[in-house]
Amino acid sequence: MRPDKGLPARPVFAVLFTLTLMTSPWLLPQVLARSAKHASTRLSAGCKIHVINGLNVPGRFPASLRHLKRRLQAQPFKVFVSFKLLRVASMKLASGRIARAKLAGPYRLEGQLISQVLASRHKRRLRFELALYRRRTRYKAAKRMLKTTLVLDRGGTFFFVGPPHKGGKLVIGITCQ
Repeated sequence: MRPDKGLPARPVFAVLFTLTLMTSPWLLPQVLARSAKHASTRLSAGCKIHVINGLNVPGRFPASLRHLKRRLQAQPFKVFVSFKLLRVASMKLASGRIARAKLAGPYRLEGQLISQVLASRHKRRLRFELALYRRRTRYKAAKRMLKTTLVLDRGGTFFFVGPPHKGGKLVIGITCQ
């Protein structure tokens, strides 16, 4: 206690010290840069895209798709007799940035992370936009074929059947972590 006023000196000193630190010109840019860095890296997801050709000719099931076999032999994919893995692409989704991945032939996929949805204490879901484009070829103009917003569990896989490709149809499987 201060002898002349009878008030405690430490709380006033602590408040003034805190205000001085918060408004100091050398500390403020560092704090803002650190919070901007954490905000930009906070919401991102890495996606693996399986580009598969669903065919109507008999054939063996590829060993590279064994982990997806149960899903690919169920509806609506029962219409295909065999599958061929064309490529596995990767895409890094982030909020405020459009990510692109080449699929097969003249097709490409674009995605953008919108938000993260908390379904329960342990389950986190991603909300993102996807757009499927066909690039311009000699005889056809460029065209957006699909644009949708998805909500997907982290680690979950989403499949959709795309456009025709080499005697079959593209089957695209997206898994995001």
